Amino acid sequence: MIVPISFEYESIIVVVKQISVEEARRILERGFISAVGHEPTARFLSRILDLEVKPNRETIYLHEGDVAIAIQFG
Repeated sequence: MIVPISFEYESIIVVVKQISVEEARRILERGFISAVGHEPTARFLSRILDLEVKPNRETIYLHEGDVAIAIQFG
């Protein structure tokens, strides 16, 4: 896994855990920056999360205390 961190840090600890769609929705309802660059994926996520996920090809750098939600299709 590659985690984009700000260059101000030499190292970080990342905790990865599996969460439900409902838990993801609760976290994202507080507000989020979308980094979903693929429009059909953004539409799919909008439907399953019942939240607007805008397609956005932006590079996001994580800072201390940030929470990132990643999806994996398999």
